[in-house]
Amino acid sequence: MNRVAIYARMSLKKQSSESTSDQIARCRHFADQRGWQVVEELIFTDKAVSGGTRYNRPDLLEVIDRISEWDVLLCYDFTRLARNSEDLGWIRNKLRVSRRKSYAVDTGLDIFNVGAKVMGVLGEEYLEKLRHDTRRGLQGQFERGFWTGGTVYGYTSEPDYSSGKKNNRGERVPDGYRLKIDEDQAAVIRRIFADYIAGLSGKAIAKALNREHVPPPKKRQHRGGSWAPTAIRAMLLNSLYKGELVWGKTETYKDHETGIRKRYRCPENEWIRRDDSTLVIVDPSEWERAQTARKKRSRSNRRDSAGKIVGNRQGGRKRSKNLLAGWLQCDDCGSAFNALYHRTWGCGYRYNRGIEACQNSVRIPQGELEDRVLGGLESQFLTPKNVDYVVQQAVRIVQEERSDSRTRSDEHRLGELENEIDNLIELAATQGSSKKVALAIGDREGEVAEIKSRLARRKAPLGSEALASKVRQTLSDLGNMFRSSPEDAKKALGALLGETRLRVRQDPEKRFSVFGDAVLCFGGTGDRTRTCTSFRTEAPKATASTNSATPAVDTRNLGALLGCVNAGSAMVSAEGIEPST
Repeated sequence: MNRVAIYARMSLKKQSSESTSDQIARCRHFADQRGWQVVEELIFTDKAVSGGTRYNRPDLLEVIDRISEWDVLLCYDFTRLARNSEDLGWIRNKLRVSRRKSYAVDTGLDIFNVGAKVMGVLGEEYLEKLRHDTRRGLQGQFERGFWTGGTVYGYTSEPDYSSGKKNNRGERVPDGYRLKIDEDQAAVIRRIFADYIAGLSGKAIAKALNREHVPPPKKRQHRGGSWAPTAIRAMLLNSLYKGELVWGKTETYKDHETGIRKRYRCPENEWIRRDDSTLVIVDPSEWERAQTARKKRSRSNRRDSAGKIVGNRQGGRKRSKNLLAGWLQCDDCGSAFNALYHRTWGCGYRYNRGIEACQNSVRIPQGELEDRVLGGLESQFLTPKNVDYVVQQAVRIVQEERSDSRTRSDEHRLGELENEIDNLIELAATQGSSKKVALAIGDREGEVAEIKSRLARRKAPLGSEALASKVRQTLSDLGNMFRSSPEDAKKALGALLGETRLRVRQDPEKRFSVFGDAVLCFGGTGDRTRTCTSFRTEAPKATASTNSATPAVDTRNLGALLGCVNAGSAMVSAEGIEPST
């Protein structure tokens, strides 16, 4: 009897909560008619999730991951599984390799049926048509004088019921929404433009507004709200304040693999503009004066038309070379703790927005901060016990690199090359030597020399003691090791910290402390043990708990940590290790 798994999906939160239940009921009926057994533990549902990508649907991924537990996968229709040909092809391949089947119960079609494939293409086209129709509808609303964007500081949005439309319940339905000036916020906008033209920077204006407790445009979750220089810059660039409305500046696409929507800037000749004198907050001449002042001040960095920094005037990309950039955050407000000026670090919120935004006033010289963090890493993670374990695992990895399968592959290729050389020599002897034959023989002889050299190195003694000595010597000066290559060192920190950030707080005794958690793993490609290790710069040792006697170190993570000084390459590449003498 066929074992049946069921998958159901509904796209929107506003859909009936019974939608997935109805789909499952139809699938059960389909299975009962054929005498198949539905496995209750293999009924999966994804709710309020688009079918545009498989990556944001955990239940779909799980049912495919458990493919060995069922024989047939049922869904109401194949758009429940996917709305694009790439994901449907991925599912078909998984089914084909595992010799499984899938049916859409609304049509009874097998997923490998030509008709099912055509319907998959139609599902993908439906999404594309929906995107175009939505954009066309928004454009039409804009051309009719309605507002189609989000909330803009300085304005409120009001529904327009002038046509008198009603829905089937007799409730009024707005034709669209129109902007109206909010006089209190408009006064703030006029002040921002006047102060900027008078010579104040965006940072100075933001700090003044925060100092006077002027309500900001919006509050951030977990941080409260405050004015930022970036918000001031965005307002100075917004042509809506001079009464010019622009539609179609950007277009949004969803990344298929991540499900994240990305915004792309459209060519300026595709923008649609209209003027509305009722929405003027700043006189057009004053708006232009602000743009002239902004251009004069933006000489050190290159910015796009939206004001975002894209590089320096010499054409280089703006990128921090500081080792700790991006890995620290303020413990008080949660914002980035970064380099501020003259190699001094502090809370970015407080620096840019003022003391009202954050109470963390500590300023730390870069050298002192790096010494504290790297010293903590050295004392808490790179202990002799962990280093010894890494060396043991490095030897094991190198031995795997010297595996019999690679040796057999090289030996097989060596035999092929020797036969080819003999054939070419025989050809030259019977038909006379030629330049092409000589070149072919030379190429093969070169490859033979490379393979023989590789085989000789693999057969040589490993030299594990020399490797251990090299790793320990490398770790003896962690600070210089990391500073020698900041970009590689930042990648190494990423391998150690993952998505977490180390937090910096004021400390009455030590002036500041840095603390956080680093997730370390160990194990092979199968079962892995994870342990959370607390990291504090002021503590001599880290506390870690693990359910194994083996040190909680993943050779891949720590290998990445050591990679910035070329130790990582020696630890994972058999070809990079000198044989012992």
